[in-house]
Amino acid sequence: MSSVVKWLSGFCSSGLVATCSLTLVHQNRQEGLSQQLVENVPPPRENIEEFSLVQQIIEKGYKSCFILPNSQGRSLFYVCLRNDDSLNPSFFFHNRSNSKEQQSIKKVEYIEGRDETLPRFAVMKFVDGNSLTLKFAPYFWSRKGIQIKPEEHCTITKDLQDSKLTCKTPNLKGMEYSKKIRFII
Repeated sequence: MSSVVKWLSGFCSSGLVATCSLTLVHQNRQEGLSQQLVENVPPPRENIEEFSLVQQIIEKGYKSCFILPNSQGRSLFYVCLRNDDSLNPSFFFHNRSNSKEQQSIKKVEYIEGRDETLPRFAVMKFVDGNSLTLKFAPYFWSRKGIQIKPEEHCTITKDLQDSKLTCKTPNLKGMEYSKKIRFII
C-alpha cells in the first residue's frame, strides 16, 4: 500500500476525505497484478526432474531416498535405503549438466580421497566401472587415504522426524562424517 493511500485513509475516520473509491481501485490493481504473476510463473523443472530420478532408483529395489545436503553446482548425491530394511545406504550420483550421457543416475561403489588441501578432490568409482573426479567434496571424503564404501562404512539412524547419515572408515578411528537428513520419499 503506497504512503499516499495510507495518508488519505487516515482522513476517512474524520470524514474530511472519502477514500472508499480510492481503496477499491488500489485493491483491484493489486488483484490484477497477483493474477498476472500466477499465470506467468512456470512449474519448477528441478523438482519434477528430481522426483523422476528418485522413481528410477525406487524401481531398482530401493524404498526411500534423500538428497545429500550441500550438494554443490550441478552434482546431486542421492542416498537411498534398500527394500531389505538394511540401514546401510547406497549412494547415487547425478550430474545436472545438459549432455545426454550425464542425465542418467549412477550408483557409487566407493569414494576415495586424493588431497588434504583446498580445493578438495575425491574420486568416485561407479558400479559400471567408470570414475569421476569430484571437486569440492565434503572434507571427510577428500582426506588422503580415505576410501568410503557407502554400503559398508555408512549407516542411517532413524528418528521421528529426521534421520542421520553417519560414515566411518576403519583406517581413521575416531573420525566420522555425519549429516541430518530428511527423506524425499
